[in-house]
Amino acid sequence: MCPMNPRLLRPLSGFSPRQFAGLQLWLDGSNQSTVTLNGTTVSEWRSKVGGIALTQGTAAAQPTLTANYVNGRSALTFDGGDFLYAASAALAIAPSTSFLVIDETTAVNFSGLLVGTPASGSDFSSTGGFVTTGRDTGNAVGNTILRGSNVGAAVSAELVANSLSLGASAYGRRLVSVLVTESTASLRVGGVQGQNDSAHTVSGSSTGTLVGGRFLSGAVSASFRFNGRICEILHYSRSFSLAETQAMERWLAQRWGVTL
Repeated sequence: MCPMNPRLLRPLSGFSPRQFAGLQLWLDGSNQSTVTLNGTTVSEWRSKVGGIALTQGTAAAQPTLTANYVNGRSALTFDGGDFLYAASAALAIAPSTSFLVIDETTAVNFSGLLVGTPASGSDFSSTGGFVTTGRDTGNAVGNTILRGSNVGAAVSAELVANSLSLGASAYGRRLVSVLVTESTASLRVGGVQGQNDSAHTVSGSSTGTLVGGRFLSGAVSASFRFNGRICEILHYSRSFSLAETQAMERWLAQRWGVTL
């Protein structure tokens, strides 16, 4: 892998994700004013834009706020049974760009990270939904994108992009970038381009937003919940250029001590 140009590693003076158009969702674990605590667990995580609030009313399924996780910043810890949901928060599917800083503790096969749910409530058997997932343990792949798509007369889930094979030991903090157009999807992990599959069709927007879990047959499945920390999530309603993507990756990497 070629090292990143040193010029691109310099601090970005005055940089803000708000300077890029189309910002729909910004969940920042380091901003404790955006969370509502139930003791040490989080019952609500509010986006810094758009008025979106993801909630969890069941105490046993609430993530934990972990203070001073890295660089003096807090993060939300999901224990494999936690998730947060906003049923009426629609996110763009195509085009869109997402950035996630995560720290996977235990591999949960195809666990949900950032999920846009369709009206039917199943994120991989209907159009109008998508799921950015954790590890595919069977293939040692670190992250994937699944999206409900029309294939002829049928509707099915399609693996539209995945990261390069990371191996069984590739855990710890990493930055995942997801870029989607109407006909292509691109996934990057730590600034490294993944493997793409352009044989899919996506469109429209989701009807709800789920973090840390994944729907199955109309309910959040107990089998696909993320185990680890989620530091920050940003989602935009347009596809970024490579230069924009690298600028955002550089900023997030500096904030969270991620190696590009």
